[in-house]
Amino acid sequence: MLSLSRGSSRASPHVLALVGLAALVVAVTAHRSHWISGYLEQEQARTPAAGTIGLGKDYVVNVWVPTRALREDLDPYDPDQTTVRSRYHTPTPSAPYTPSILLLLLPLSGLPLPQAAEAMTALNVLLAWLALLVLLPPRTPRACGLVALLGLAAFNGWAGESALLYGQPIGFFALGAALVSRAILQERFGAAAIAGLVLLLTKAQFALPVLIVLAVMRQWRAIGASVAFTAVLSLPFGVLFVRAAGGVADAIAVVARATSWTDSAFPLNRTDLLSLLTRNDAASLGTAGAVLQLVVLSALLAVVVRRSRLEGQAWSAAVAVALVALDLVAIYHQWYDLTILAVPAAVLLSRDESRGIWHELPLVSAVIAFSLVVNLATRGSVRAWVEELSTWGDELLTKFDLYWPPLISLALFAATLAALAGWGATTVRTPVASSRASEPTS
Repeated sequence: MLSLSRGSSRASPHVLALVGLAALVVAVTAHRSHWISGYLEQEQARTPAAGTIGLGKDYVVNVWVPTRALREDLDPYDPDQTTVRSRYHTPTPSAPYTPSILLLLLPLSGLPLPQAAEAMTALNVLLAWLALLVLLPPRTPRACGLVALLGLAAFNGWAGESALLYGQPIGFFALGAALVSRAILQERFGAAAIAGLVLLLTKAQFALPVLIVLAVMRQWRAIGASVAFTAVLSLPFGVLFVRAAGGVADAIAVVARATSWTDSAFPLNRTDLLSLLTRNDAASLGTAGAVLQLVVLSALLAVVVRRSRLEGQAWSAAVAVALVALDLVAIYHQWYDLTILAVPAAVLLSRDESRGIWHELPLVSAVIAFSLVVNLATRGSVRAWVEELSTWGDELLTKFDLYWPPLISLALFAATLAALAGWGATTVRTPVASSRASEPTS
């Protein structure tokens, strides 16, 4: 693969593309890590324990602190216990992620706070790049160029920057979604698919819609193996949590309170479909509203998947994109979640490597345009200019922040449902009764 062109000492275009892509990955990773490190130093100079207040907050509060507190027999999830917050200067109780993520990130959490936050940034960036490489292996200059484009688009603008800024494990979700998407595209639900589901299960709500649809597709082995591996990985810190909480019943009560979505101790800012329909008042509906939304949307997608008229790669690509869109519509709740859109874009661009650039131009143009819009709309200088235009400038920006993410997610979800339903499709299955339920599953 790394051969020189025949009769020439010059490297082939593929080699140059690989070298360029590798340099870009290193440069972006180093730049973003240094960027976070610089902000941490500024914040720490301004106020003690600033990393727990601003930058890296989600990682620090929900992973770094629980890892240390639980080993000291302290409960970081109970809002009535103030010992942890006073010791680590955290503004809120920790959110109960699946304990498996505490074990997976244990090497990082053993580092001092600034180094841990910087390492988490680098890990997030590298995993996001790896997610793109999973779907677009760099076997050709075309693939190298597309990975570079999607990677830059993902980290250019507030969506990617805020994911790194808050220390969200967005790399886990991107890689998990990419591995599951590849399994759907290849119709092979082996070890890679299981690993992807385990990564998604580090925050159970992100995996639930995917598991529901995979159950409809009868991928029981992949579901069972991923849940079993997650349970094993969760055991060490799960036991520590039960002990720190004072027993199984108390631990369940703490988790129930943390996931109620109406408790003032756990402030919630969502941009899912419910938030759009209720004008940012979805939290008032509580857990029941969130679960109902999840079940209804997952069931809708499951029915469409089972009765889809598409065939072959068109069906696989539509399902893979629909799963990510479903997560965005039903679960995701912040600007940084839009970083995951790089995964469905990679799915669509990976479908047919024999197509020319003119076939890819519309999607590539859309990726570039989306990145530019997000970048401009979230820049402080641009926002300040809009606010100064008139009295409605600030209101305009507020509505943009509130409605832009769910509208983008909803449009993607609706488009994939329409594709699976066969609207405008040229490759359909006839008769409809010959469903995939009769196909062998792994």
